[in-house]
Amino acid sequence: MNKPDVIRARTSVSDNPKTLTRRSAIIGGIGLTTPVLLQSCGNTDGQTAASEGAPIATSEARKGTAVATSPMKEKPLATHIADYIFDAKLDDFSIAVVEKAKEQLIYHAGLALSGALTKNGRQAVAIAGSLTRAPGPSTVIGHSLKTGSLEAAFANSMFIRALGRDDVLFPSATHAGLLTYPVALAVGEQFNAAGDDILTAVIVGYEVLGKMTVNVALDRLRRPSMPFGPFASTAVAAKLMGLSREQIASAIGYAADSAMGLKAGHEQQPTHIYGLIARNSIMSAIIAKAGGETSPTILEEQYGYYPTVVGMPPPLKAIENLGIEPEILRATQKRYPGTAMNIVPIELLRSILMENKLGSSAVDRVEIELPEDRSTFNTSISPGPYPTRTQAESSVVFQAAIMLRDGDNQNSVRFDHPNVPEIRAEIEKISVRLIRHSNDRYARLTVHKKDGTIFTKDGAHHDFPPLDGKAWLRKDGETLLPGERLDQFAASVRRMENVRNVTSLMSLLAANA
Repeated sequence: MNKPDVIRARTSVSDNPKTLTRRSAIIGGIGLTTPVLLQSCGNTDGQTAASEGAPIATSEARKGTAVATSPMKEKPLATHIADYIFDAKLDDFSIAVVEKAKEQLIYHAGLALSGALTKNGRQAVAIAGSLTRAPGPSTVIGHSLKTGSLEAAFANSMFIRALGRDDVLFPSATHAGLLTYPVALAVGEQFNAAGDDILTAVIVGYEVLGKMTVNVALDRLRRPSMPFGPFASTAVAAKLMGLSREQIASAIGYAADSAMGLKAGHEQQPTHIYGLIARNSIMSAIIAKAGGETSPTILEEQYGYYPTVVGMPPPLKAIENLGIEPEILRATQKRYPGTAMNIVPIELLRSILMENKLGSSAVDRVEIELPEDRSTFNTSISPGPYPTRTQAESSVVFQAAIMLRDGDNQNSVRFDHPNVPEIRAEIEKISVRLIRHSNDRYARLTVHKKDGTIFTKDGAHHDFPPLDGKAWLRKDGETLLPGERLDQFAASVRRMENVRNVTSLMSLLAANA
């Protein structure tokens, strides 16, 4: 039996000094407070009503029960976040962080080119066009249409989402890329931003989103990208529009007020919601820049965002550490259809099958162990039958079955016809057991051969190999644009710091009128 491979879920700052930034030492000394929560607590002895990060019943939170206190220096959360956004510079981030931002840009540009060809992509173009009365400054990717920044961000966000393969930021399972890059590119064109401005804004957007969701659980009542996503998009827009500290804090307040995200329907419903978030977030920044005001303590006060929308204390420690262990480094691409929650078990199975040259005929059964939190995400472990393609894509059982049958999970025909007899036969070999584990991405795979040999691997993280940017963009992009321009775009992104105006970069993704 093979010795299990244990892959660590997260690298700490002390483990990887390259993730440290010049800003880290400064940020660590900035304190936070939640003064209004102290008033709503009702504890006259000064004791906190709940420790940071501990869940509080949503019903109690909505009654005004205190959710957090902080002994640190007095500063509202929105103000602290605004200070971070205002002060952030590209030089604050390591080379690894900057290169990851470039890679994610190429990845999402490729998704946008693919998504523009879909039904939802065509709808997004029609919607953006219906709102456009005259050519604007911002590019709708793969098209000759030039619109205002709001419409371009809407359309491009929906292109990226159309195939459901946009990146995922763990542990919150939020979709950072489609909420940051479309806003950065659209607003960047409007305000003639340079390449380093775009990279800074996007990294900041990932950072704000990731830190605001640490240790936060929504009990699966909401999809986390909807209530938390506006903060990422708004941070990007505010940074590129040059808002003051006070204006950024107000923009964050508008983002908090726009938070929603119901779980009704399947993962692709409602369509166009991410584009709506991107568009509305730009509006949050526009309103704040014009002088609009929100409560400075809107995130933490008695009837504010965390007590009422989330029903948990704000993650004070994480927010204090904005800029430390940058969140974009934990963003996971989805190189094939399905939920990113299943990437680790799928890749563990792929590894076992490839390393031991195993096919369906040699395998007796496959056992998949996953954290018990999966019980609230039934689609991800469903054995079928699958009424829709989306539900099949999302199931680790289905993905494992086609891996056994075909040796890969890239055949799109399998997703279109998920209930055929040969796949049902493979599903019969697969079982899922839920276990207690602190990392919700953890998986343990055990493959039993018919001759009694057993292979086991486990892990909680998977890194795909570096993206071949030119090939990725050309895959579907050549249907819309010349391949040479796509190659030039990929090369320009790799030298993004030298791009003086993002308009020249985006012209490479615009179709000729």
